[in-house]
Amino acid sequence: MTASQIILRVISDNLKITIDQMKSDSVDRNVVKARHFVFYFVRSYTKLYLSSIGKLLLKDHSSVSYAYKNVTNLVSIYPDYMDELNKLKLIIERKLSIGNHVIMKQVETKGRRSKKYDEVFMENDFYKN
Repeated sequence: MTASQIILRVISDNLKITIDQMKSDSVDRNVVKARHFVFYFVRSYTKLYLSSIGKLLLKDHSSVSYAYKNVTNLVSIYPDYMDELNKLKLIIERKLSIGNHVIMKQVETKGRRSKKYDEVFMENDFYKN
């Protein structure tokens, strides 16, 4: 199970919104909030492109960008929103840390200015042998 699937399941379970509801075009406040939380956490905890994140819930890359900015703004305004986000954050971080191994991989860029750098991957999401 990848990090994005774990995040999707945690938010679905805690907010009592099914994944199918999040994939729908529903504009119900609770469904939209759950969808925004998924986009926020997947963007925060993975290196996926915005378009790839959007495809999780059949949405566009601009929906992911808007959701991330919206959650960031609402957290700074409403303490209750921040409390809910922090509660989910703790659950997600606990689930992601179980059984994951951090892998360092040396990567070399190609082109005119070649250089080597270390990149950190979570075993289950970004790098498979």
